[in-house]
Amino acid sequence: MNNEKYNAISHQNLFYCSPINDEMVDEIAHLMRLTPGMSVVDLGCAKAEILIRMADVCQVKAFGAEVSEPYLRAAQEAIAQRAPAADISLVQQDVNSYSYEPESFDAVMCVNSSELFQTYDKAIMEIAQYAKSGGMVLMGDYYWRKSPQTEFSDLFPATKTYVDAIEIGLQEGLTPLFASVCTKVDIDRYIWSQSYAVEMHAVDNPNDTDNATFLDRARSMRNMYIEYGHETLGFGLFLFRKP
Repeated sequence: MNNEKYNAISHQNLFYCSPINDEMVDEIAHLMRLTPGMSVVDLGCAKAEILIRMADVCQVKAFGAEVSEPYLRAAQEAIAQRAPAADISLVQQDVNSYSYEPESFDAVMCVNSSELFQTYDKAIMEIAQYAKSGGMVLMGDYYWRKSPQTEFSDLFPATKTYVDAIEIGLQEGLTPLFASVCTKVDIDRYIWSQSYAVEMHAVDNPNDTDNATFLDRARSMRNMYIEYGHETLGFGLFLFRKP
């Protein structure tokens, strides 16, 4: 299956490629103590919405790496339309070819992209190397509110629990500063927005040969979420400071 195409379609009505919202991002940016001229990088930045918001609100120098061409195209269009004066640099790179120097950013982020590094544990370890001493490290990921069904847990690269998301940062020598979690309404909207987008893409583009595969995936995820995920799945932003 063409994952890049599927993700582009399923997220076409969403600014953030995760359940987070503007209020959460603004709060985290404030707690990061971002000021004009500071450098921020988002690894796996998707459509770069977090960077666009931080660059606009805090006037930071923003950098983003993303492997998906459709996401990067959407990001460039959004920057041109909504933040043309923002200092944002995007590159198409995967985790194996990042060209950033260690300890070169005031803040480093990885939001809903830990699967690029295989696991949350590896993601936080890898991204922390790019933060300066005293810099901020932000992870955004799913976690389990309660133990999920095995079939459902296979669909989401979640950390084990809310506590684990914080403990893993501690094990990497980081200091936990803050956590902000999405509500069930936020996650519902995120899951259902993806389902809606795929369903309506099939209606509007009946000759797309990928429709059957995409609909099967979207419906399977939606139905599993309805049955197992509504009460078990959480998503949070976890902010740490590098010593």
